[in-house]
Amino acid sequence: MIEVSLIITTYNNSSFLIPCVLSALDQKFPPAEIIIADDGSNEKERLKILTFFKDSKIPIIHVWHEDLGFRAALIRNRAIAQAKSPYIVLVDGDMILHPY
Repeated sequence: MIEVSLIITTYNNSSFLIPCVLSALDQKFPPAEIIIADDGSNEKERLKILTFFKDSKIPIIHVWHEDLGFRAALIRNRAIAQAKSPYIVLVDGDMILHPY
């Protein structure tokens, strides 16, 4: 089995992010870990993310930095640096993933 780290980018949008992560958790071949690359979501959104996924069977890592404007590339690179798997898949937080 190929081990994959899934990186999902987000910014103040847990209403889209939560279904995205749920679709990732429902994969027929789930990722070894899910890393949420958060480009500066506010505290309310951060708490939703941390609370909603605290009991996940798959590790979910929340990589966040302060909101200093659009810095998606920087937070993606920070998330990639956290990845432990030899393969990385990047998706946006408003996508629903096909089970395969």
